[in-house]
Amino acid sequence: MKVKEAKAITTEWVLNFSKKHSSFHSAYLAGSIVDREEETTLPPSSDLDVLIILNQEEIPLKPGKIRFHHVLLDVTYLPWSQFHEIEGVLSSYHLANSLKHNTILLDPTYELHNLQLEVARQFPKKKWVEARCEDAMKRITNNLNSLTQKSQWADQVMAWLFGTGVMCHVLLIAGLENPTIRLRYLTTRTLLTTYQQETVYEKLLDLLGCKELGAERLLEHLDHLEQTFDAAVSHAKTPFFFSSDITADARVIAIDGSRELIVAGNHREAVFWIVATFARCHQIFNADALNLSECYKQSFQLLLEDLGIHDVHDLEQRSTSVRAYLPTLKASAMKIMDENPSVIDE
Repeated sequence: MKVKEAKAITTEWVLNFSKKHSSFHSAYLAGSIVDREEETTLPPSSDLDVLIILNQEEIPLKPGKIRFHHVLLDVTYLPWSQFHEIEGVLSSYHLANSLKHNTILLDPTYELHNLQLEVARQFPKKKWVEARCEDAMKRITNNLNSLTQKSQWADQVMAWLFGTGVMCHVLLIAGLENPTIRLRYLTTRTLLTTYQQETVYEKLLDLLGCKELGAERLLEHLDHLEQTFDAAVSHAKTPFFFSSDITADARVIAIDGSRELIVAGNHREAVFWIVATFARCHQIFNADALNLSECYKQSFQLLLEDLGIHDVHDLEQRSTSVRAYLPTLKASAMKIMDENPSVIDE
């Protein structure tokens, strides 16, 4: 299916949604679709991130993955109040990046259109690029700092993992690139190759622990994840913000998408999402099927051990290493900004 066809189907879904919800304000697309050409083919392992803006402060839990006319949508709700201040939008790396292009699906009041035009105009200004990099840096430290507040192993792993993984976003923001979620390491590798900073990329892999991990070994871990994933899908009841990522519809992304990366030679780039999916499955087990947590614990632990993680002490040590690297990361981001001709210095 072409990207333009998928967008048309998504617009149809949004129009139906707007007719049923009086609080609907507007809707737009985010994620990797933002940078895809209309005539390109949408990969089977891709979904469309749909952001629904509501005229209400209390936002329901995201409905997540919805399949509509063969298109997999990942729907999230946001309050319109988040978009009132242009400075706040330009400083938020997730909000600003998704509005740098016009991917608006429906906007009856035209308020989102006006905001998007202003975001697009100011998006490449260096002061806002720096602000968004700082937003990402704060996310790194916030994630790492939360590690000691967690009691469950899966939660502790997630705190370390996302603290480590957001380092990619700092660099992607500096390069005016899309801070992708699942493919963050792949897009960061491309960026750092462009700016001749390959050694920085190797350090990112080293901090994640997968620098020397081979493709065959990771395929074994993926086979174990597949079993864990299917068990989590069949027992999930408690709603999590990530619940839609652990569903039958999401299998094509979490499992098949990871396998595609490995087979294509991008096995190290697949590690982040494989670990995240493993951990989320165990968060579901801890809430809804505690007996399964023990059953599938070993396969999760074997992957972590291949990354050099055996216990919480290792997570803390690795987090300390990430913190120590942040000044170098920031310097790398500033160098990219300075060399990027699209960044406007005023």
